[in-house]
Amino acid sequence: MQFSPLQVADLYPVSDSVQGKTIPLIYHQNLVALADGQNHILELIAQGQPLETVLTELALLIEAHTSCQTFCAFLLLEAETQRLRHGAAPSLPPDYNQCIDGIPIGPAVGSCGTAAYHKASVIVEDIAIDPLWAEFRDLAIGFGLRACWSTPILSCEGQVLGTFAMYNPFPHRPHPHDRKLLIKATYLARVAIERHQTEKALQAANEDLERQVTKRTQDLQLVVTRLQREMQERKRVEDQLRQRTIELEATLDELKKAQLWMVQSEKMSSLGQLVAGMAHEINNPVNFIHGNLNHVQSHVELLLGWTEKLRNWAQSSSCAKHPELVRMIADLDEESDFEFIQEDLPKILSSMNLGTERIRQIILSLRNFSRMDEACYKPVNIHEGIDSTLAILQHRMKAAPDHPEIQVKCDYGDLPAVECYASNLNQVFMNLLANAIEAITEKYQVDPLDATNPDSSVRGQFKGCIEIQTRLLRGDRVQIQITDNGVGMPDSIQSQIFNPFFTTKPVGKGTGLGMSISYQIVTEQHQGQLRFSSVPGAGSTFTIVMPLKQEGQST
Repeated sequence: MQFSPLQVADLYPVSDSVQGKTIPLIYHQNLVALADGQNHILELIAQGQPLETVLTELALLIEAHTSCQTFCAFLLLEAETQRLRHGAAPSLPPDYNQCIDGIPIGPAVGSCGTAAYHKASVIVEDIAIDPLWAEFRDLAIGFGLRACWSTPILSCEGQVLGTFAMYNPFPHRPHPHDRKLLIKATYLARVAIERHQTEKALQAANEDLERQVTKRTQDLQLVVTRLQREMQERKRVEDQLRQRTIELEATLDELKKAQLWMVQSEKMSSLGQLVAGMAHEINNPVNFIHGNLNHVQSHVELLLGWTEKLRNWAQSSSCAKHPELVRMIADLDEESDFEFIQEDLPKILSSMNLGTERIRQIILSLRNFSRMDEACYKPVNIHEGIDSTLAILQHRMKAAPDHPEIQVKCDYGDLPAVECYASNLNQVFMNLLANAIEAITEKYQVDPLDATNPDSSVRGQFKGCIEIQTRLLRGDRVQIQITDNGVGMPDSIQSQIFNPFFTTKPVGKGTGLGMSISYQIVTEQHQGQLRFSSVPGAGSTFTIVMPLKQEGQST
């Protein structure tokens, strides 16, 4: 069960304004206070504040906006023991929090344990008489608690992360307003808990990576030490040992570079495996359907032929001895509208054939893009890689409310096969084309000439365009040029475009590794060049120049 974030207006109805009445000041104040509180919680989550701090602030926010006196509490599920641990309950007595810390989940363990067990909300209007609280009744009443409504906090995959409870010091049924607040609190808590768990997992991964790098560094340092001793013992091989030391230092530099983009590289590798696997799984049934359509069409043509012959026979003089059969054929012909079927059925089969062929082409584009089986340099058709990438990005080029239709103009030269790492080079195309689409979208949304006035007809006239040109250059080199008419880049950031972790996107929208990895793929893996030019407000051009053959590399 997942909750979508509620709008503030959902919690405080303003229907009076529709009838021309003035909205009470208290409603406006609550709207502003709740909106500010929600933004504050989201800022705490974005800043990476401790989970207990976020949940405490969230509990206080909900308590301040409930319909009556309420104490809020968060319990977090400990996956190893399947017990609920204290998360945050700023208004409950500390002794009570300590007593319920570590309760198991089960079908009759108060409101929280039961809610986590059934993955459903549990309403207890009076703890004094509800059987779910039999084991904890005296404890709760002793601390002045008489009502409790608890709901599970579920992850995006439906796994229990914890519970959120609203206590009252008197028997009480939750008001609809309180229900909406609980949904809001559960959603924000889920975001905070998942962010906290993700950060912990990332921290553990980083620590493990640092341990591995440290171990590798120590091993390399031992090798360097051993080489230094050999240099002292064998003066006659001093030049050879010096070269070896330089190579080891270069290896250390490579390890440092690997730290910068290892996470992004692993993510793209996983994406490639997923794409290749999906394409393989879909391809088999689609080929089966596509192959059988020809047989179906032959069988249909045969059946239609026999039906036509039978209708002609029923209309001939030779069937006068069989009036009942003639009447039956005439009735069937009238009921089934055979002439329409005879005309429409071939069209349907033709449409099905075109549809399956389109699916096969999409699958081929996905497989060409991923190319997970190519772990070495191989001669490939560059144009196929570009076309496959365009096919994958096709949905982002269609017109939508927040961006215009984007036209792609391909001016392909006569290129021979190019030796490269196909999947890596396809990733460069993906990064450059995706950046071009985002630049065009940004210009459509914020450019003063085209988008200042939402009602302006000028905005509707703006057309996005991406031009892709390939050429064979002298010296057995190939050039790929991608030009867009997007927003362009200011002069102040152009010198940083290939720096690792540099990005102009908002937090959470980009890692700043795309262009850095693209530059490394082109320059280091393919001994090429990646250049660009950009004019603010007019667009950008990225140019890849690389050799047709990778000298000294086995293909």
